[in-house]
Amino acid sequence: MISQPDDQLAEPELDAVLERAWGLLESGASDRRHGFHTPALATVGLDGIPQVRTVVLRAADRANRSLRIHTDRRAPKVREMEAEDRVSLAFYAPTEKTQVRVSGLATLHAGNDPLALEAWSMTSRFGRRCYLASLGPGTPASAPTSGLPPVLEGQEPSWEATQVGLNQFTAVRVRISMLDWLHLAHTGHRRARFRWDENETPTGVWCAP
Repeated sequence: MISQPDDQLAEPELDAVLERAWGLLESGASDRRHGFHTPALATVGLDGIPQVRTVVLRAADRANRSLRIHTDRRAPKVREMEAEDRVSLAFYAPTEKTQVRVSGLATLHAGNDPLALEAWSMTSRFGRRCYLASLGPGTPASAPTSGLPPVLEGQEPSWEATQVGLNQFTAVRVRISMLDWLHLAHTGHRRARFRWDENETPTGVWCAP
C-alpha cells in the first residue's frame, strides 16, 4: 500500500493510481482495522428504492478483478441481488484520505458451491456464529435481540456446532467493471476513474474531484 502525507503526495500516473487503489482494497480485506474493511454496499431494492448497508470486505482478488463479502442467505440484499445483479461498493480510509467506489455484477454462492465452501472454511467460529441465528436479518421481533439461540449468546460455538450455519451462509462475489479513486489533499483533491471493456482492457481518465 502506498501512502504519503497530503503535502508530499506526488502527482501519480494513472497506472500508479490503479495500483494504489488495489493496494488499499487488499489491505482492507486482510486488516480488520483498515478503513476499507467495512465498505457500504448499495443495491436496488425490490421496490426500486436504493438500499445501502455496511458490509465486511473478505477478499480482494486483483487477478480476477473481484471482491468478496459474506451474508446470510435470508437477508433482503440477497433477494435484491437475485433480482438485480448490478451493485456498488464505497470505501473510505481516513488515514489515507482516500475514497474508492466500485461498481460491478454480483454473483451469489451458497450451499455446496466451491467458492462458498472455500469461504466457509476460512471463516472463524465467531464469524460462523452469525449464521446460527434462528431469525433471519430484518425479521421483526417483540424485543431487542441478536436472533441467536440463548445458549449461543456471548459464547463461541464448537466447530461441529457451526456446521449447520452453512445452510444460511452466502458468499457474494462482485466483479468490478468501474473503479473511481478520490484522494483528498489541502493542495487540491485528485480523482481518476477506470472502466473495463469486453476485452478486459482498463481505460483510465482523470476527473474533476
